[in-house]
This record gives sequence, structure tokens and C-alpha cells, in this order.
Amino acid sequence: MAGGPEVITAEQVGQKARLAVLGWYRRRGENVLSEFREMTERTRALSGVTKVLAAAESGRVHQVLLAEEIEIPAQQRKGLLNGEDLLNAIAVETIRKGGEVFTLPAQDLGDLSPVAAILRY
Repeated sequence: MAGGPEVITAEQVGQKARLAVLGWYRRRGENVLSEFREMTERTRALSGVTKVLAAAESGRVHQVLLAEEIEIPAQQRKGLLNGEDLLNAIAVETIRKGGEVFTLPAQDLGDLSPVAAILRY
């Protein structure tokens, strides 16, 4: 699909751009997962919903990996509405505190699913 505006539509350009960005995002997430698995300083690697949420709330999460299409509703947790998705709360808190969020298929995360994080300190 090469050519100028007389050959390719704005919608086609947008679709190609979207696919390129999603591909880049997926590769970045896969790289973060590889980094997580290869980390020798395990005190900066964390998994488990409750632990990662607490770290995200305190601003310690540098990068977080979340399993796609999984929801974990909150039940009676201070600061969250009953039924609010805990993985979404982790994403929001991580972004709010300047961290990066990546989603990958649960099978790619394997035993780390549904969440794994690389901490700042």
C-alpha cells in the first residue's frame, strides 16, 4: 500500500499506524517480561496482585505487566469500590505515579499471571 493521498486513504494510513504502534507496544511488553525473568536483583521484581497494588499506590512501580482480558474484582478494599477491577487499579496507580503499563496474553506471563512488576527501588 504505497503512494500518495490519491492512492491511500486517511483511514488506511490510520490503520497502518495503529498496527505499527500496537506491534511496538507488544514488543516493549515482551522485552519488559524478558527483563523481569532475567533480573538478578530479585528485590526489584514483584508479582501478586495485592503486593503489586500496594507498590503501585506507593509509587514504587517502574514497569508493570498485566494479563489481558482478566478481571479481578475488589472486595471490601479501602480506596476501591466493591467490584472495581484490581488490575485496572494497578494500571491507574502506576501511570499516575509515572510508571509504564504493558498488557500481554496471560499465557505469555505464565506463572507470573495476572501481574508482575519491576520496581524503582
